[in-house]
Amino acid sequence: MTTAEIQQSNELPPPAYQNDSDVIVPTEKQEEEEEEIDYSVTDKLIDDRTYYDNASAAEPTVSKDRTFELSLMDTIKRPDVFCPSLLFEPCIFARSNRALLRAPEEDPAEIGGSWRHYINTTSIGYSLMSYWTYSVGNIVWRTHRRNTIRERYQIEGSCVKDFAATTFCSPCALAQEDYEIKTREQEIHNVDFKQGQQQLAAENMV
Repeated sequence: MTTAEIQQSNELPPPAYQNDSDVIVPTEKQEEEEEEIDYSVTDKLIDDRTYYDNASAAEPTVSKDRTFELSLMDTIKRPDVFCPSLLFEPCIFARSNRALLRAPEEDPAEIGGSWRHYINTTSIGYSLMSYWTYSVGNIVWRTHRRNTIRERYQIEGSCVKDFAATTFCSPCALAQEDYEIKTREQEIHNVDFKQGQQQLAAENMV
């Protein structure tokens, strides 16, 4: 190799490096941009989804006189409460039962907005039991549920009174129970909502 060829080879730039691997090495600028990502929106969505998980279950409210909000005779003075129970007994029983067994995060005010809350296995079973047992099975079912309602909301009474109300004043008793469940469950839901807000606010301040 001549001296001219050696000098010419020294003047050539080094070959470019080609990265054939799939590994991407981030630059310093990319690392800074990743550190500046705002996760506030994601945190808000997580808080919304875990809202009712943070809320403690409220105890059922207890009336001062430990009685139903409406007496049996008072239901007759409320056509909006009494007439549906008189004309559509299986459907109202199913809806009130759905509200009584609602999930903690479910708003009681939304129960009754769908026909599925009225026509379901509960209302169908209620109607079939009335036909097959000549309403004897319905009386037993209603008496047991009325006793459950009294225990949940700590209302005074007895099984004998529950049996008498469901047997001799069935529409009035159903209207009374339906109104009681809607009123008390809405109060419980509101308390849960308030407690959840307070707990989330306390966690955000930490």
